[in-house]
Amino acid sequence: MTLRRGIAFLSWLILIIAALAPQVAAQKSNLVVGFSAYSAAFMPAFVADRSGYFSREGLSVKLIFFQSGVQLAQSLISGDTQIGMGSAPELITAVNAGVKMRAVWGISNKMPYALISRPQIRTVADLKGKKVAVSSRGSLSEFLAAYVLKNKGLDPQRDVTYIPIGGVPTRFAAVQTGSVDASLISAAHFERARESGLNLLFMLEELLPEWPLDIIYLREDFLANREPEFRAFLRAYQQGVAASKQSPDAAIAGLQKSLRFDHAMAKEGYNAYVSSLPDDGRIAEKGIELTVDQMFESGTIKRRFSMNELIDYRYIREAQKK
Repeated sequence: MTLRRGIAFLSWLILIIAALAPQVAAQKSNLVVGFSAYSAAFMPAFVADRSGYFSREGLSVKLIFFQSGVQLAQSLISGDTQIGMGSAPELITAVNAGVKMRAVWGISNKMPYALISRPQIRTVADLKGKKVAVSSRGSLSEFLAAYVLKNKGLDPQRDVTYIPIGGVPTRFAAVQTGSVDASLISAAHFERARESGLNLLFMLEELLPEWPLDIIYLREDFLANREPEFRAFLRAYQQGVAASKQSPDAAIAGLQKSLRFDHAMAKEGYNAYVSSLPDDGRIAEKGIELTVDQMFESGTIKRRFSMNELIDYRYIREAQKK
């Protein structure tokens, strides 16, 4: 190769590298984030996605909804989903099965659920011998329904039949049609339940005023291998929390698009949850301790797990120091 041809080739190579450099720089880390339900409590993630916060952190985030927390946990275990946004029971069940998984951040510390029923059922005691819809067996909806029934003097394992049929919209419709007798619904559906003539049998906040409704949890090996990506995700999520509180209209629009709520339902969901979003990721531990006790007493788990076995506190503590 002559000197002139060598220089020409080198110039061509430099041009190719320069052309490809922006594409390489633009490549983003891919993350799949799963939700255990169609809940307004997840609004910070929707806002972060719509506002481009994830993208600015170098992430390409795919948001996926599951019909239950159990399905979400299974997807995390398989590795198809990297970050879970769900409730404590499925986390505890996974840890009980030997999965190295822990909660890292609190999403909402509110008890937003009510037990609703067909018009003919007027008290919790009337549910004896009836059918209660839950998202899936072993889910948060079953755990909370059982907790209410036990508190009101029924045997939650013998006095009712649990029917696993999916998320809140499906369960709400099942109560409306009479195919089941009762179920838990979230705050965004309270007004619609009243308008439909259904009974709000019991507001769970009377029994459990503070509750670790939703938490961010993930596998420990993901955290060990891809912690910088998780930290980037968490920074964007925290921006979503701040924006949700500062810009109600943007958060409500995010709920409408992500959850397909109409404006009235999105606004009701926003008002129900926004004050429960912790800036520092604090998790209402007493509720998790109660869940562990209940699951142990029912034989669902083999022993009582400590909070340190279930929660990685480092990110919460870092946020609390700021």
